[in-house]
Amino acid sequence: MADNLAVNNSIYADYLSNFEQVADFYEYIPDKLEAYEVRSDYLRENYRQDRDELIDILYKYNQNLEARQEVIENIELLRRKETTAVVTGQQAGIFTGPLYTVYKAITAILLAEEKKKLLDDPVVPIFWVASEDHDFQEINHLTLVNTSNELDRIEFSDDYIATSIGDIDPQEKLFDLIDVLEEKTYNTEFKPEIMAELREAAHKATDLADWFSRVLLNLFGNYGLIIFDPMWPEVRELSSELYQQFITKQSKLQQRFKETNSKLQNQGYSLQIEKEETNSHLFVYQDGKRHSLLKIDGEFRTRNYQFRAEEDDILERIKDKPTDFSPNVVLRPILQNWLLPVIAYVGGPSEIAYHAQLKELYSLFGLEMPILYPRQSITIVEARLAEYMEKYGLTEEDIVQQRLTERLEEELEVRDKLDIPGVFKGVKEEFKEEYRNLIDKISKIDKNLEGLGKDNLERIIGQVEYLEDKTKQFHQKNNKILLRQFKKLRNNLLPQDKLQERVFNVMPYLIKYGTDFIDELVDYFDLSFEHRFYYLGGEENDS
Repeated sequence: MADNLAVNNSIYADYLSNFEQVADFYEYIPDKLEAYEVRSDYLRENYRQDRDELIDILYKYNQNLEARQEVIENIELLRRKETTAVVTGQQAGIFTGPLYTVYKAITAILLAEEKKKLLDDPVVPIFWVASEDHDFQEINHLTLVNTSNELDRIEFSDDYIATSIGDIDPQEKLFDLIDVLEEKTYNTEFKPEIMAELREAAHKATDLADWFSRVLLNLFGNYGLIIFDPMWPEVRELSSELYQQFITKQSKLQQRFKETNSKLQNQGYSLQIEKEETNSHLFVYQDGKRHSLLKIDGEFRTRNYQFRAEEDDILERIKDKPTDFSPNVVLRPILQNWLLPVIAYVGGPSEIAYHAQLKELYSLFGLEMPILYPRQSITIVEARLAEYMEKYGLTEEDIVQQRLTERLEEELEVRDKLDIPGVFKGVKEEFKEEYRNLIDKISKIDKNLEGLGKDNLERIIGQVEYLEDKTKQFHQKNNKILLRQFKKLRNNLLPQDKLQERVFNVMPYLIKYGTDFIDELVDYFDLSFEHRFYYLGGEENDS
């Protein structure tokens, strides 16, 4: 079942089911077992990072987050040359952001476990927190179904312009967010524990990304998920050499990016990433703000001209202060594979699609694109919703294909004993025929009456249609239970006419069903490429 509501691009569709069409743009077939053996051998020979230095950074950072022993043990495994990593990542959204963030983490954990058995070598899961991103409006809110069964929104309302998420100090406002979440969700036996953990993490957090990491570790620390934050100064120091290559290889970088984009377009694919040719694909920090670094006429500068430098000056600044720089979406995957022994990257549809533009950039920096594995896609169906689906004969395909409105109309039609559309259609047709006969007769008295009669007919038909609409409204009112139940289905399974995983957050489910909900999800995942439905049992608050 295609994830057609999540992404509408043919690259991803072909990647899943017609790989030979896109093989030139990727390195490995994602579901081919031999690919993992080949990739593991490649990393054993070609991964150049100082593992001890990397481990020291990861150990320090995850210990600071009070990571569990399972995480520390996985970090220690990275000292071994044969250890590889399944990496995934996402922006640091409030309360962990959309459900698909959790699904990415679970997919990475299970894929690492599966490939560890296949290779008979350690494979560890790593979550790359995209703390450098500065699109605050994308991560500052969550949508949920409140206790009145209405779609509702919780929002961190400050306006941070061009500020990396990892630079935002939430102060007391995080506690306000948690209070609002508590207010808008059902009271359950699990709620006090969930609220206490969120508040404790907020109390210890130094910034929004830190809070995100702590909450994520609360959910997945026992599975050994390692947290990686690229904004840590030690990570930037480790990245300095590659940043310099980003600058010195600008011409080749731009040329390869342009050539690949042209090749994709010539094959009929749309581009997921579109950047102007002057974009260096690096950001520079000034006064705490993150600005795109452009290369124009041999000079590097920001759009506002407040930063301008020649290549030699940029290289010197990167050496002296690498914390002043970060990559954009084009070069972030390159940096990930420079820093980490990535056997596979778990991505969403858009991520896997835009990687098609990057293969030649990997080779430019002496790297090879990793295996790209699609995250699991899930719709959670609570017990009452499952009852409604069965009651009205709704299928999973009806949900994925957005047919709820159509199916509601069908149900209303079945309950329409009068046949409202048919009755009114007959009345309008009979009336039009009789009235046209009348117009023909009176126009013999005066031709002006013909036009007047036609105008009058339109007004009368308009009034009949108004009566028809009112009749339909009263019919719907008489079926208010049906309408309420379909509204609940839509709000919960297709919020904002999108797949649930792109809108909802995990916290309301944890509040309803407890932290065991995560373990149950992990057990349900099967690493397939299909969109699946997870049916929850038990009672829920509802009317």
